Order: sequence, then C-alpha cells, then structure tokens
Amino acid sequence: MYIQPFYGNYDGKGYVISNLYINKNGGTDDRIVSFFGSLKNANINSVHLKNILYLVENCRVSSFCDNAFESNISNSSTTGTIIVNNKQRTNAYGHDYIGYSSASGFVNQALFSTIENCFSEVDIISKNFAHNSTNGFISTLFNSVLSNSYYRGTMVNPTRFSTGLIGNMNDSKVEYCYSVVNTNSAMFGITWNVTNSNIKSTYFLKSRIIQKPFPKEINTPLSKMMDKKNITLKKFSGKGLSNKTIKVRSSFKEWNFDDIWAIDNNINDGLPYLRNMKNYLKLI
Repeated sequence: MYIQPFYGNYDGKGYVISNLYINKNGGTDDRIVSFFGSLKNANINSVHLKNILYLVENCRVSSFCDNAFESNISNSSTTGTIIVNNKQRTNAYGHDYIGYSSASGFVNQALFSTIENCFSEVDIISKNFAHNSTNGFISTLFNSVLSNSYYRGTMVNPTRFSTGLIGNMNDSKVEYCYSVVNTNSAMFGITWNVTNSNIKSTYFLKSRIIQKPFPKEINTPLSKMMDKKNITLKKFSGKGLSNKTIKVRSSFKEWNFDDIWAIDNNINDGLPYLRNMKNYLKLI
C-alpha cells in the first residue's frame, strides 16, 4: 500500500497529543497504522503522543512512524498501548492463513535516517502473531543512526520472540540506548540480527519481570500465559544489566549525564531518563 510521504519540517514545540485512539481492520490486505505514515527528507522534532491506544487487525503497526526515509526524528516520545489481533483469512488461492504483520513501539523502519533523544513506553500486546516478532523500538534500522533513546514496556507475543530495541540492523549505528522489557516470549536483549553495524554503550535488563496488574485490554488466557516460567532470555549484542545495576549511573559507560541523561531514584522508577523530556514520562 502506497502512502504519500510527509516532506519538510515539523516542530511540535513540546505540545502533547493525548489519548489518540485508532481502531483499524486491514481487511483482506495488510495495512499500515501509525501517527506518521511515511517521512521523506523530513525533520520531526518535539512531538509527544501520550496514552495512545491502537487496536489493529491484520495491520503493520508502530506508535510514531511507519517509514522514515532520509529523515531525522528527535526529542519525541510515545506512551500507551498497541493491541494486535491477526485473524485467519483466505487468500486468492483459497488457502487459509494468518495475516502477516509486525508491531514496533516507535518506528517500523528507518532508512538513511537519524533518530535521537527519543523514547517509547508503549505496551505491545499480540493476541495472534504467527509471522513476526514484536520489537520494542524499531523493526528495521538500515544505514541509519539510533542514539540516546530507549524502550520500556510490556510485550505479549504468544507465538514468536521479542526484541528489546531493534529487529534487524544493517549498516547502522546504535549508541547510548537501553531497553527494559517485561515479556512472556523468548527475548533478545537488543536485536536478533546484526549486519555490518556497530552497537556502542547500549544496555538491556537481563531479568524478566512480569508486570501486574495487566492492562485491562488483555483477556484472561493471555494473562495466564504471562505467568509461564522458564522463558529463555537471549542476548544479541549490547550488555545485560541486573535490576540493581541498571539503576546505577556508573553502569552506563560514556553516557552524557551532564546534558542529555539523568538518573534519580524517585523518577522513572529509578531508570535513566532524558533530561529534556522529564514531563513526558509515564512514571514520574
């Protein structure tokens, strides 16, 4: 499906868009759901989405932007919940299948782009997800840079694995980022696939803590699935930190805690947060 891209500059000036609700059924063909559909040669700054709720069926979904091409996204954030429900369909050949979709906490894919000083605190609930992983921040990073950003949230994925930050990395750089994920699926701390890329001073929470109470949109069977034990935590690049060390400033080597980051036991559950975006956190 073709989406007319957004060109040019957009400065949200720190204003907040609250309670954005999208209920979308992709129908017989997969569709795209996101705040920005496509960016091309664009500069997006200081746009904040608070308490979103996207209910999608047979759609590719991300909270902020689906596709960023030769664009820059900075000082922006999203919080809320994405719920994906892929139902069985019949294709042109009469074969039944479950829709191919993906879900990412911030951006679906960035190509020749830069994302910096951003965060996503979006829970991703996949009720029937046979074909793809869920990705905390972004699904595909290609010839791009992700820096000084983080993902924090709960991911329910009953049939596949989850990645704390990135699905696929190709010819890209990630630096000064982290992920904290509560999940019921097999977990890759940062990413599951890296090609010709560099990951610097990037961290993830090693232990898996199931969040309760569950978001009200999660039904009882899924809530029970969240209690399963012995889910394997897999590491691919980045460094794993414990519940204690991820809240200690000295654990984050070469991070700029003077101008960009801050850490406080009473803010953001003790986790690092971006100084200029304290007012947009889910937990303050």
